[in-house]
Amino acid sequence: MDEKLRELFAKSRLIYSKEDFLVVGLPGVANVAIGGEGFSVVIKERGETTLILPVEKWLELEPTLKNAKVEGPFRVLMFDAPVDWSAVGFMAEISRLLADEGVNAGAISAHTHSHLLVRSSDLEKAVKAIERLILECKGEKV
Repeated sequence: MDEKLRELFAKSRLIYSKEDFLVVGLPGVANVAIGGEGFSVVIKERGETTLILPVEKWLELEPTLKNAKVEGPFRVLMFDAPVDWSAVGFMAEISRLLADEGVNAGAISAHTHSHLLVRSSDLEKAVKAIERLILECKGEKV
């Protein structure tokens, strides 16, 4: 692993959501305001709008949104160390690590932090694998 990546992982602390999230696909470009505080995502692209939001928030919005495709539950993992765009291979390293554990993950990059979505049922495996990597990068015995 590149030394810059090793240092970045060593400085990182993994934080994960206590609540479950859903990935919701809506046909067309919907004007949806999720509102509230905390993690949520709205992606508008040609022919579809995708929401990533807490289950509780979806239960509030669901009656007003028709023909939704819902997947989940997921948990959100966040690396608290800032990951800038020069950190080439950061997500590749995490993806490889999780793939070796049989865990599928979706990456979401915000301005400062990188996030992952993992199935709630895979949370424990994902957290253990990533925390093991962080400890190894710190030079601590695993």
